[in-house]
This record gives sequence, C-alpha cells and structure tokens, in this order.
Amino acid sequence: MPPVLDENRKYDAAFWREVLEQAKHIDGSKLVLVVAKQKIDQWCALNGGLTPSELRGLLEDVKSVIIQGRQRQGVIRQPPSPPSPPHPHLRVIK
Repeated sequence: MPPVLDENRKYDAAFWREVLEQAKHIDGSKLVLVVAKQKIDQWCALNGGLTPSELRGLLEDVKSVIIQGRQRQGVIRQPPSPPSPPHPHLRVIK
C-alpha cells in the first residue's frame, strides 16, 4: 500500500527513489518510470525536494515528451512514397 503523503510537504530524493522503486508502472508507461528514476536526484536538487503534485507534474511532462517523440518517430520512419509517374504533356494539334 503506498504511503499517505502530505500534498504540501516536500520530500527528498531518497524518499522518492524508494517510492519509485516500489512502483510497478506510472500511468501505464514503464518508460516514464525509468526516466523518473534517472532524473529524481536532479529534480529534487533543483527544487529543494518535491511535493507529490510537483512530482506528478514532472511525470506528466516526461509522458508528454515520450508521446511526442513516438509520434515524430512514426512520421520519420514511414517509408518514402514512391515517385509519381511522369505526367504526359498535352500537345495542341492544329
């Protein structure tokens, strides 16, 4: 069972690392969890710790970036369309 958190209290990186280690997934994305584990020390250092709502906001940002990246990759990885056949030129016969 996850701990009951005070929404107004800032928690340090050690606390959040423990919470993230126990989490199986966040919003259905393992990749978001992996990024969060890598960035939690930096996020906490920049902000003097994180409140639960601040962490949720950062996780939403990560999720958004991942979704945008996947969309861009989909566009980039589409095979180029074949060149269109040359259009015959119409000649005016007098």
